[in-house]
Amino acid sequence: MSLVEYLETQGFIVKIINRLIQLIANEKDIHESIVYAQMLVMASSNYPKIFENPSIIKKIILLIESKKEFYYFLIQIFSQTTTMYERFKIVGYQSSKDKIFIDFLSLVIENYINNNTTDDLNSTEDLNSTTSNDTENNREDYFMEKQYVEFVSLISEPEKLNLTSLMQNSFTIKLLSHSQEIAIAKIKQTNFEVIDKLIEIIQINKDHTLRFICIEILIKIETLSKQPIIDKLVNLTVNLKDSQIQWFLAAELKQITHKPQLQRLVFGLKDYVEEAVAQSDHNLYIIAHSVLWHCANHLSYTEFSDACCVQPSFTDLEAFENISIANSSTPQLLLKKVEQSSVLQSAVSHNEELDRAVQLICIDGSEFNPLDNPATDIYIQMVEQGCPERQEGTPTTMPLLKAYWRLNLRNLEKRVALVFYNSKIDREFSEPFLTALSAFGGTIAIITDRPCDNVKRISPNHPNLIDAVLKWLNRSILEA
Repeated sequence: MSLVEYLETQGFIVKIINRLIQLIANEKDIHESIVYAQMLVMASSNYPKIFENPSIIKKIILLIESKKEFYYFLIQIFSQTTTMYERFKIVGYQSSKDKIFIDFLSLVIENYINNNTTDDLNSTEDLNSTTSNDTENNREDYFMEKQYVEFVSLISEPEKLNLTSLMQNSFTIKLLSHSQEIAIAKIKQTNFEVIDKLIEIIQINKDHTLRFICIEILIKIETLSKQPIIDKLVNLTVNLKDSQIQWFLAAELKQITHKPQLQRLVFGLKDYVEEAVAQSDHNLYIIAHSVLWHCANHLSYTEFSDACCVQPSFTDLEAFENISIANSSTPQLLLKKVEQSSVLQSAVSHNEELDRAVQLICIDGSEFNPLDNPATDIYIQMVEQGCPERQEGTPTTMPLLKAYWRLNLRNLEKRVALVFYNSKIDREFSEPFLTALSAFGGTIAIITDRPCDNVKRISPNHPNLIDAVLKWLNRSILEA
């Protein structure tokens, strides 16, 4: 018996599902609620039998009745199988006081299920009158064209569009079902004319669930067609004034794993993790950090660096795959806007245990002057990131800095950890500096391929740099 099977037989999976429902109900932070709801949908896909349990169904219905803006997640859960839908209807009509709401949900789910497996058969008579001699392929093409035209007509009035009309449209259901690749191929044939209309719906329509669906469709178009609309999705994220929609879009963007698209995301969001943004729009600042952290965990150090530095003229996704950080003929490819420090510190802040125990100080070596004795530069960066000032004044030599490191920082509330890195690709740490650093001791890491004794060394080409730093901090501080 596997571990998952054991957990299921012991009731742990049911406990986790109940806990997710409770978290969604009690969580006041909308972006956290969306994350929990997505986890619930994933659980329903992995354990559909559990979601046929009347007790679980009743709890989900009660949850959605109190948070109606989340009913799209209920639709996703109970439209997966006919059995789940039938159980939902029975429990819904038995337990809910809002029978009209259950009628609406049932209509949408039933339409979703029916269109997963069949075309619009109601149009057969119309078809036969004009195409009686056509092949089966022509019949399918006819239906697809007809459904697509209806879909385009439907979304042409973004402000007036309502959820019921959209979910009754056969082409919409194809986009959200197992037929999505066929539907997106049709969109591709028409030069993606629907993208701007879908974006307009997200911007101006008042129905949150309708907007959620349009976001999901856009992400599917981006993912399956490799159509480079990341720039538009980034602009949408930045310019939306509705934080709930912003966080839902960010959560969907974090489903992307294709490297060129991730790199485009990095390039688009790098300007929004600066301190000025944190002061003027803290929500956007946190969202940008969240998405960039996802990107950093799916890109190598070099790939992430390339994405930070690529010039705006690189609009073709294929260009990303051909950029090399080792290309010395392009000195403009410098890591400047999104520093490694931003991503690393965000990663630590998202780890509750590390955040309580560690004060991470990231030292950028790209501006060291002099290269062999950067004691003053290091000290200034440490103080700017929260370390106490030295009473005797600024250390001017590496031995004085070592004394400050060992004596002045040992009794702080959090343990200080130093991570040295270079944000410019044409810079490297000097050998005298590395020799001096090797005598410091304590929790110090350096991102370099050059040898450095007594210091944790992590390659800049590590395939998962963020995880490597977090694991080192865990071993060095939490498990020490």
